[in-house]
Amino acid sequence: MSDDTPTISITPPLTFAEMKSFGDFRTVYCVPADNGSIGALKPSTGMNYRPSFIQRHLQDIVDHFPAHEFAGYVECRNMSDDNPPVARYYVRDRRVEMVTPTLAWPDDPQPVSGAARQQIASELEAHAESIGWYEGGGVWADAIDVIRQEPWTRREADGDDA
Repeated sequence: MSDDTPTISITPPLTFAEMKSFGDFRTVYCVPADNGSIGALKPSTGMNYRPSFIQRHLQDIVDHFPAHEFAGYVECRNMSDDNPPVARYYVRDRRVEMVTPTLAWPDDPQPVSGAARQQIASELEAHAESIGWYEGGGVWADAIDVIRQEPWTRREADGDDA
């Protein structure tokens, strides 16, 4: 069985003496490498910390070890694995960035992607030209411009917003 838990890798791995020099790894578990050093960090489970505390704590770890590169992310959840992620903490260019998920309710209108809008506009434009209704201006041009603009949402079959 593979372990697909998000991790922050440490290159080169931390030695045991280096790990002891920091001492407080409470928001993450230190993952041993083959030679007994610390090769990665995984999220701590069973603890509820404020998201801003986790970010500051991870930044303190990265700052404490300037000779080591940190890369990847950890995902911190509430007490239960059934709960959605609270936040992901990415390490990029020695900075820890907290990213929170966007909440979307299933019955809210969903925005149509820019790529989908462009495809719809192109198909509408091609169809209009094929029947001789489009000459680069007028109502068809206005309709195609509206389709290309953001934001707009999908509509249900009955014409009401989703």
